[in-house]
Amino acid sequence: MKATRKRIVRLAIVLTISSFAQIVTAQTSEAAKLYLGIGVGPIVPQAVTSNLAGAITGSGKVEFNASGFVGLVGGYRATAHFAIDAEAGWTLYDSHDLTGTFSGALGPQPSDIPLNGDMHTWVGLANFEYRPRRATARLAPYFGPSIGAAGLEWLVDSRPGGSVILSLRGGSASFAAGALAGIDYALSKHFSLGGRYDFVHVTSSGPTISGGGITLVHSTPEIHLLQMVGTYRF
Repeated sequence: MKATRKRIVRLAIVLTISSFAQIVTAQTSEAAKLYLGIGVGPIVPQAVTSNLAGAITGSGKVEFNASGFVGLVGGYRATAHFAIDAEAGWTLYDSHDLTGTFSGALGPQPSDIPLNGDMHTWVGLANFEYRPRRATARLAPYFGPSIGAAGLEWLVDSRPGGSVILSLRGGSASFAAGALAGIDYALSKHFSLGGRYDFVHVTSSGPTISGGGITLVHSTPEIHLLQMVGTYRF
């Protein structure tokens, strides 16, 4: 009788351990669908055309120094090959100089006006991604379109010591559309590291900025973002 009970207990233990192992294996092999990431990297600066009116008139372009971007990404892998995520980020365009042909009340102005100040850009996008490899693949490329909005805010001044004094302020918000492409490498079940490229086109013209009797109207810059993205999969 005791021997029978021992066999039953042993059998129960074996079945329990086996069931638990199967559950763990199933959970381990199941790909996580929710993910959250943070991205940082440079933007590729693009000059914008500009027109001045008021105390100084003329046309030319505004050029920028290389600057940076930081953003957050949260998403959901809806199927084996399609994912949807939301991306929010901030970029800093560092103004360098204003070049062109300009004139004022006292005659021609310098053709190169050194600038201080920044153009802050806020971006909010919904990304629709196609991922050709299986969800559990260690190396996973992806690409797709984006839609959303972008806001621009200008804080631009001339550099100290310059012969032309500028202090211009303004901002705007607009619909934005673009595309992205990237690749993730899984470091573990939950963590991955990768890179991505975002192209964002802001559909409306840039904001009109003004100050000190001068108004500047410029074209909207195309936003090119290069990011290193760290992702946690839940």
